[in-house]
Amino acid sequence: MASSRPGETFWGVVRRVWPLRRTAVDFGPLGGIVQKVKVFANYSVPVISGIVSFALGFLGAFLLVGRIWTHVFTRPDTVTAFDFYAVVAIAAAAGIVLGAAAVKFSAKRFWVSGRTSRPAHA
Repeated sequence: MASSRPGETFWGVVRRVWPLRRTAVDFGPLGGIVQKVKVFANYSVPVISGIVSFALGFLGAFLLVGRIWTHVFTRPDTVTAFDFYAVVAIAAAAGIVLGAAAVKFSAKRFWVSGRTSRPAHA
């Protein structure tokens, strides 16, 4: 059992004894595989977040804009193919904006900048 320092809390001892950030060296022979999985996760999480956000943004905008379009610009019984394509274009633009925003905000959290001078495990 690790002895605690004066004024150190339980979680301070836990952090000192068992570091939360582990490097690939800590995993022994699986270190290379673990490092590759970590790199894949750093890129795949923002990409998946962007794709899902695009799909949900497109669907939400399509339903909302379609409902507004049929009540403001045209009546439901006189909808044409042009109306459908206009709603799809507006919904795609909204989906692209939401997908880009999701990638931007998840990239801040997952993608590590190469400009930092600190080591990743410190």
